[in-house]
Amino acid sequence: MPIKRKICKIGTGLAVFLPKSWVQLLEKKHGKVEAVAIEVDDALVLTPDI
Repeated sequence: MPIKRKICKIGTGLAVFLPKSWVQLLEKKHGKVEAVAIEVDDALVLTPDI
């Protein structure tokens, strides 16, 4: 079952917030995560940009 996240308006832009636990899991595998690469093709795929 996919986890749904709301799109929030911040100023003139939009944002999707990642759960803290997701970022912590990525940091255990890849070290400090300061940015993500985004790929969109019928699905939104985020990968750590390290």
